[in-house]
Amino acid sequence: LCIGLGVYCIVVYSVTRDTACDTDLSMWILVYGIRLVVLLPFAATYIGLSISGRLSHKEPVVLLGMMLAVLSALFAVGWFILGNVWVFLNKDDCDDWLYKSCLWSIVGEWAFYALIICFCCLTCLARMEKDDEAIKKALASMHKEPDEFDHIP
Repeated sequence: LCIGLGVYCIVVYSVTRDTACDTDLSMWILVYGIRLVVLLPFAATYIGLSISGRLSHKEPVVLLGMMLAVLSALFAVGWFILGNVWVFLNKDDCDDWLYKSCLWSIVGEWAFYALIICFCCLTCLARMEKDDEAIKKALASMHKEPDEFDHIP
């Protein structure tokens, strides 16, 4: 999905690169597309391998990869913020296809961030519920009534 959207962004750039605009939305969508095609799959694969334990965190190559993943994430956030500013300041000055492509790319990324936040919140809630059940089981094993501790958050 990321690679397909990235290729779409690069095609939009190649068609609209000579369009006059107050801000350089065509350059923004080109860099956004390159980021989707190159950096995002690299960072996702690297983070996935790191979490699964397939990479040792003591090797210099792994540390370099971690630094590249962090730098690419910081660049992505900065480029996303710049795109928000450029898109929402230029509503009428650019090519319609370029503007709508940039706008929907930004809306899609906002939706992606919202899904990540919801997933994190649901994970925390599930963890809290699991911990609550563990506390009640531990109290039951000590032959105490869990009701007296229900007011503890």
